Amino acid sequence: MICTLLIVDDEPIVRYGIRHSIDWASHDITVVGEAENGAIALKKAQFLRPDILLCDIRMPIVNGLTLIQQLKDCLPESNIVILTGHADSEYLMQAIRNGVKDYLLKPATMESILEAVCRVAEAHRQKRLAEVRQSQKEDLLAENLLVLQSAFFSELLSSATPPEIIREKARQLNISLAGPCYQLLLLSDQQQPLKLMQVCHKAYEAFTPFVVQLPVQNVIAVLLNTVSTLPQAKLTAASADVIDYTESIIAVSGVFSSLMDLAIIYPQALSLVRRGLWFEHADCVPITCLNSLEEPGSELDRMERMVVRATTEGDPEVIAQCANEFFEYIVRCKPEFSQAEKHFNQLIRSISMLSGDPSEGADDITGCTVAQLRKHFFDACRISFLGSNRGQGQSGRALRYIEQHYREELSLESAASQLYLSPTYLSRLLKEKTNHGFQYWVNYFRIQKAKELLLEGHYKSYEIAELVGYNSYKIFSGHFARFTHRSATEYKQQSADNTDKNSQRENRL
Repeated sequence: MICTLLIVDDEPIVRYGIRHSIDWASHDITVVGEAENGAIALKKAQFLRPDILLCDIRMPIVNGLTLIQQLKDCLPESNIVILTGHADSEYLMQAIRNGVKDYLLKPATMESILEAVCRVAEAHRQKRLAEVRQSQKEDLLAENLLVLQSAFFSELLSSATPPEIIREKARQLNISLAGPCYQLLLLSDQQQPLKLMQVCHKAYEAFTPFVVQLPVQNVIAVLLNTVSTLPQAKLTAASADVIDYTESIIAVSGVFSSLMDLAIIYPQALSLVRRGLWFEHADCVPITCLNSLEEPGSELDRMERMVVRATTEGDPEVIAQCANEFFEYIVRCKPEFSQAEKHFNQLIRSISMLSGDPSEGADDITGCTVAQLRKHFFDACRISFLGSNRGQGQSGRALRYIEQHYREELSLESAASQLYLSPTYLSRLLKEKTNHGFQYWVNYFRIQKAKELLLEGHYKSYEIAELVGYNSYKIFSGHFARFTHRSATEYKQQSADNTDKNSQRENRL
């Protein structure tokens, strides 16, 4: 590493001798300039920023001691070596107080000057090298900070790590664990977890949060430093921006005083986050709500068998009813997402196997809302039924045609003509394969669509009757009641009431 030197002396012959009589380059030192007094030296030093100044004391305009004091303010990193013909002890004391690195008396030999400057240069190099290493260490820490913080949080979950080691690592990672009490928040973001971390840092700034991304499905952990009690209202207010940003619930622990409690609290909070799908609306949810949830077990197995049996019997209304009971039970139990996905896939695979069209299961349901998941599941059950042995071949082609054209003036004769079948054969085929005749299926598809339109809430009942292919509202009402055992108005109201009840139940939880 090259060090730079500025020579300051009011005698030109001294400056010339020092500059040209010593082979500075062989010692990795470069003379960058000279100055004949302190005023010129200060200007040159501010421009050249030398590592070392070899400086006389008694000079015109601005003396050496004044220059040294001025350099302390503008170039505190510069190293000063005094070369003077005055052995005044007061000069020496002032030089020492101002941080001078060495003090030589004239006449000094070139060897002694070189030795003093080289000694200061080596110390400067070691200092710079230490600074570079520290900077590299800090850069490496910054580059791997997220990984190190995640590993540190894992250590917090282990009661085997001594508290003094935890505190020291927290200090090294600039993490506050001042407490005296703590509260854990857990949430997830499948899209932008790093952005969510920034939002959390800002939202909980008053609690000096430790925010870390965990290697678990983009889960974010927020450890708050707090007091013995934290009012729910204060926590909710601090969480407002986070709730606005994410669609995830925030699993909230109680306040605890020992970090060793994290080993018990974290699995509960993680389980709650994994159930977040069923809460639908982002909110602060205490982990104590897990105590009121029923674990799906043998009852869920019974309902799965019930749906499969309904599918084999082939009545679409019974299939819909059994599928609805199965789904509502899942919503009440609020299992972890992976467990719910496993049950849905297993059930759909079972139905598909029975239909003679094995599949891998449901499509990816990550990120679905409850309403989207419900529709996805019901559609899968219905499609599996229509693709069953009753719906394969000509009967399947007939059902698909009816489903595509039920809004039209559809008759047995017109459908048979389009399917290149005789009306008699088509009627007998549907009856044998599906237990229902042609007109049943026309009305079935019409009423299924009518139920969807009713729930959307954009149309009057008589408008829906026309949209699904009925010329008479009276006939539509009769068919709707036959398929659903309710009037269109009752169906819409009951669906709204169920939605409100579900919402209220989830809010209580």
